[in-house]
Amino acid sequence: MALAGAGLVVWYTGGGPIESVAVLPLVNATNDPSMDALSDGITESLINSLSQIPRLKVMSRNSVFRFKGRDNDAREVGRTLSVRGVHTSRLARRGDSLGQSASSSSDAKDSQPDLGTAAYRVVSLRCSRCRSR
Repeated sequence: MALAGAGLVVWYTGGGPIESVAVLPLVNATNDPSMDALSDGITESLINSLSQIPRLKVMSRNSVFRFKGRDNDAREVGRTLSVRGVHTSRLARRGDSLGQSASSSSDAKDSQPDLGTAAYRVVSLRCSRCRSR
């Protein structure tokens, strides 16, 4: 389960809190080249934000971006990077909307390794104050 609030994110599993995490690069689900920079920026922002949490080891951008564009098994990535938690996300654009889904997994030692979908959010890219003239 992922708990979020006031800028604090902590993953708990049957084996206790996860002290190390890898945030994999967001998957550009629509294969729109214009979304690559946004996907990478969101990934970097999430890594930077999580890095501010005391006692949470967050893998660096260089460590996780080698998995970009590959079909990754979260548990295998966790073993490769020696982390207990792996966060994955998908970003998709449909017209004026932007959708993101995310899930987190814990290491294979837990009785419930898949922590499930943490979020799905759709954001409108259309400016409500902008009017065509």
